[in-house]
Amino acid sequence: MSAKPQLIDSPNLGEFLQNAGWENASLKPLSADMGLRRYYLIHHDGKTALLMDMSRAGILETGLAEFIKVDEFLRAHNVNAPEIFYADTNAGLALIEYFGETSFGDVLKNGTDKKQIYQKATNVLIDIQKSATSNNLKLPSYKDTLIWERVPQFVDYYMPVASGKVVRKENHNEYQEMWKEIEASLSPCPKTICLGDYHLENLMWRAGQSP
Repeated sequence: MSAKPQLIDSPNLGEFLQNAGWENASLKPLSADMGLRRYYLIHHDGKTALLMDMSRAGILETGLAEFIKVDEFLRAHNVNAPEIFYADTNAGLALIEYFGETSFGDVLKNGTDKKQIYQKATNVLIDIQKSATSNNLKLPSYKDTLIWERVPQFVDYYMPVASGKVVRKENHNEYQEMWKEIEASLSPCPKTICLGDYHLENLMWRAGQSP
């Protein structure tokens, strides 16, 4: 789901573009991230990039400095994460590589074989799992993230639709206990990076990329 695009309101925008060498560039707001990020397609001197505005996320673990750290790690391990052309962590702004507008989901709708698409997406996860075997990036533990905190939302959103009943506190408690039982029954697994929202619409298909 995409939020309504918003015009950038950072007072540091002009200085940022000048320092980046993209002064007087044209900006077009794109669909906003459902989190705290906003994106703008930016053109200058025949070049195209994305301007990512994370100025509203600087105090959170999802701030620009964390984005840069993870992005550089992925690129160092041959994962196609966007190149960062210029960034200002104090302003929360970054000029990053533009991967186009075609997602894996679009390619699927256009008739590319489903198995090949999901295999490519799976291969990326395997590469990340192999490269991130320890917490060298000093990322938060899984249970200290918003992903874990929002596990009970499954009860809030799914249960009323499936059962037609109002969600009560005991439903949350029962669901959490079930999670704990399942986790306790699993064998220890290797540490790696946990990605939220890893799905076809969030994976971009590079121009000229074959299945």
